Amino acid sequence: MSEASSAAAPGAPRTTAGGPASPALDDLMLAMDIVDTLRHDMRIAERELDDSKRRADMKKRLGEIYASQGISVPDDMLEEGVRALEQDRFTYKSRATGLQAGLARLYVKRGKLGRVLGVLLLLGAAGWAGWYFGMERPRLAREAAVAAELASGRERLDAALAGITATTQSPVLRERAEALAADGRAAIAAGDQAALARALDGLGAITAEAKELAALPARIDTALAAIRTEAVDDPALASAAALEGEARQALAAFDGTVARGAAERLEALLAQLRHNYEIRVVQADDTPSGVWRIPEVNASARNYYLIVEAVGPDGQAIAMPVTSEESRKTSTVKRWGVRVGQDVFDAVRRDKSDDGIIQKDRVAEKKRGMSAPEWAIPAPPGAITEW
Repeated sequence: MSEASSAAAPGAPRTTAGGPASPALDDLMLAMDIVDTLRHDMRIAERELDDSKRRADMKKRLGEIYASQGISVPDDMLEEGVRALEQDRFTYKSRATGLQAGLARLYVKRGKLGRVLGVLLLLGAAGWAGWYFGMERPRLAREAAVAAELASGRERLDAALAGITATTQSPVLRERAEALAADGRAAIAAGDQAALARALDGLGAITAEAKELAALPARIDTALAAIRTEAVDDPALASAAALEGEARQALAAFDGTVARGAAERLEALLAQLRHNYEIRVVQADDTPSGVWRIPEVNASARNYYLIVEAVGPDGQAIAMPVTSEESRKTSTVKRWGVRVGQDVFDAVRRDKSDDGIIQKDRVAEKKRGMSAPEWAIPAPPGAITEW
């Protein structure tokens, strides 16, 4: 058979080697179009598919429809289209539903779903680890620390209160300590760590105050004993006796502030008694040896001052506490001005004018054991710290 004669006729089913005939693509498309035409006019299908005669009439009518469109459709294709409609071919049917169908689909996609599930599990584990180690675990640690602090708080409160009671007999300090201890116990009951810390800090301050108050009698006795050993003049002993009376009275009243002040002044008096120095007129290029001022209360008068310094046995100037008669403030200075009469001021000026050196520059001497210096000039009635 020639190649031309072996070609299949249009619309005829094609065969494959060793297999049954299969419809050509054009035939399938035509059958689908026939079914679509029937489906869009269900009145035809319902009316014409009742019996074979009507079936034949329907095929004839379909042929006329296609012929009116210029399409020639073989009779076997019309028959094929009608059968396809009867068999619901070329009709989309939704996938099966239900548990078994769902499980089957999951099983088919188990590989992809497994990978997605693994990634989600890893992300979830990483998120949980970040939350636990970054937030939850530190929070639990803080809560445990607070709980431990509160648990030991009552014991610490009781210990501080017992220490204060044993250290001092002061009713004021004991009353303050009791009040703070009560505040601390209330803080423990409320779980308020900050309030507990404040109560403990307050008890710590009272403990230090009680210890200082308890140590004041010995501190005062030590200073008094040293003063009685050092003093060689009556004014020093009289000052010490007055300060002792003040200190004892304050201790009896548990007044730590007054007792501490008396103790400090006793120690200052002892330091003053131990000093040994000369008060000299200053002879330096950067400081005048004397100045005069016009007092504010009397513009026609003048106050004369010699600028002096206290020089120790080693030749070094000693800082001294000096109260200014102008400002009424006490300052610790190495140089200050002592008020003198005009005759003394003029004598020092003449002494310096002849050769630039003050021959008689020593105006007072403070010996050890003396409470005040002995002046070679009339004792100055006042002093200044600025000029």
